[in-house]
Amino acid sequence: MQIQPQYVPVQEAVPEVDLSTLVSGLLTDPQTGVAIARLSGELLYANKPAVRIFLGEDAAVESVVGRSLWGLFPDDWMRERAEFGASIIRSGQPAMVRSVWRGRQVVSWVTPLDADAAPAEARLLVISRYCTDTVLNGEDGGAPYAVFDSKFIRLGELDILSPRELEVIALVGQGLSIKEIAAMLHRSEKTIQNHRDSIGSKLGLANRVHVAAIARRAGLTPDDARKTRV
Repeated sequence: MQIQPQYVPVQEAVPEVDLSTLVSGLLTDPQTGVAIARLSGELLYANKPAVRIFLGEDAAVESVVGRSLWGLFPDDWMRERAEFGASIIRSGQPAMVRSVWRGRQVVSWVTPLDADAAPAEARLLVISRYCTDTVLNGEDGGAPYAVFDSKFIRLGELDILSPRELEVIALVGQGLSIKEIAAMLHRSEKTIQNHRDSIGSKLGLANRVHVAAIARRAGLTPDDARKTRV
């Protein structure tokens, strides 16, 4: 049985604050992407951080709002996204979607907005942020809500790395030592050291401190190394 999170109504928590002020604060947070899209893929609204997270610094809000997301993202990734959205709409409950996009872990809190709309016309509110922490996957992992983990990955500058190097950099980002990584991957410490040196060379990083910083920023897990690159 799915356990639903317990929420305190906004009006009870801050009765003296107008709800529109809270919404404005969310929409203008420079670190939080907010978007509204139809299940069909039409993008109805997006703020600048949402566009930056998924399309890059140079993308303009006015150039994407009103367009179909199918023309902006790979088809396989969009088909999976549509499946996630349809499941969330059927359940009527918000859920978390995790993906690695442009080399960084992105978590999106997806909320269905229309209970009675035709499936293709139903709207979803998507609130996205970069995240470096491990995301619990579903009820068995301790999360009181559904978590959808994308099987597709866009690595950005990390795409130059091999699957084994992705495993190593993921474990470096989780704070493991060379010795601990070697034991986990059943390799020698020398092999893991060589992988880490290769990662630094490929990414143009001067030392292991920089490699660790990039690893933490990416928020990767070892399982990400086996996902399909798009």
